[in-house]
Amino acid sequence: MGVPSFILNEGWLQIGISAFTMHDQAVPPVPPLPTPLPNVPGLIEGPAFMGWPPGMLSHKTAHTVLSDGNPTVQQGHDIGYLIPHFAIPMNALCAVHTAVSKHKVVFPVSTVKVGGNPAGTYMFVFLGEICANPVSLPTGVVLVLKCTVITSLSLADIVKGVLIIAIDIGFDLLWNKLKQIKVFEKFLKPFNSKKFLEVLGGLTLGEMISFGGGRLVGRFILNELGNKVIQNIVKSWILSPLVTGLPFGKSSIGRGNWASHKFF
Repeated sequence: MGVPSFILNEGWLQIGISAFTMHDQAVPPVPPLPTPLPNVPGLIEGPAFMGWPPGMLSHKTAHTVLSDGNPTVQQGHDIGYLIPHFAIPMNALCAVHTAVSKHKVVFPVSTVKVGGNPAGTYMFVFLGEICANPVSLPTGVVLVLKCTVITSLSLADIVKGVLIIAIDIGFDLLWNKLKQIKVFEKFLKPFNSKKFLEVLGGLTLGEMISFGGGRLVGRFILNELGNKVIQNIVKSWILSPLVTGLPFGKSSIGRGNWASHKFF
């Protein structure tokens, strides 16, 4: 007997949300704060449904294997981009985090194959992998409003899921180091970021509007967005397929078949 878990589907009744996350925040700081703050906890990511349309590029489902009438989620499914991010106070970087968001289903159900790949699930409803700074965090949860297909995770399934989370976190740590190498820094940061942040940190909202500081905010956002996009491309489209397969999972099973399952 393993950990009870749900066979998920690309529908609208299974909702991903963060239990905890943290991101960089960039608002016109109130003096004496000199720069935007890194790795601030207390943000909310979501809610977003398993079938979140803006994230379809990173979805991984078996379109011909149905669970509760919808395509079944495979391991490696990512709810994807444009998941709303909220912070108190709301700040400019919320837009960046929303644009390149992720909420990844990492645990495989080895006893349930859909489209030739393991079905994807959470450990019960916990340990979805979400975007965060400085590294991704396994603090995503799923709110299950409807699911009639229930299974269980074996010890091997749990180990595989934990290893995938560890690989992603390791990549994030490596990426943070690579950004500091001069050739990468020159590519990712085409302006003097230290001087820029000092200027940004010294402006109130009114001064930004009056003296053109909005342009600086725009450059800051574009720089951060570029960094996140490159990181996302490498991670989601090069690294992730090595361990969970490409998005757009395709099924060789005939249309209309139901995911096989066992009850715990």
